[in-house]
Amino acid sequence: MMKIRNLLPAVAAWLIALPAMAAGIDGQWNATVDSPMGAVKLVLDFKSDGEKLSGSIASDMGGQAMPPAPISEGVVKGEDVSFKLSVTMMQDQPPLLISYKGKLKGDQLELTSVFDAGQGGPQETKLVATRAK
Repeated sequence: MMKIRNLLPAVAAWLIALPAMAAGIDGQWNATVDSPMGAVKLVLDFKSDGEKLSGSIASDMGGQAMPPAPISEGVVKGEDVSFKLSVTMMQDQPPLLISYKGKLKGDQLELTSVFDAGQGGPQETKLVATRAK
């Protein structure tokens, strides 16, 4: 009985911390990705609700700002993050589907993006986003 009483505060603290860990991703994040056409600046905007992650990604390449694109299938479990982004590159063409997976580490979000580049096979890119201050 005494052991259970000693564990109760630790269990309560852990249960209270779970939503806070998921909420740790909320807000804006900044990243830069190198592309064949030069550096692309990204602004990731996230909002969590339990394990559900929503938000958008906006980009700016060479001063050309693109409107934010909504993410889909977003999940945040502790420090693990995953979501998808559908980007229309050209009218009358199917959208480019990019899958993201990564880890939240304080004020850094380490992500790996994967998309099917057609004949060249899947392309993988690593990026580190930092929390906007």
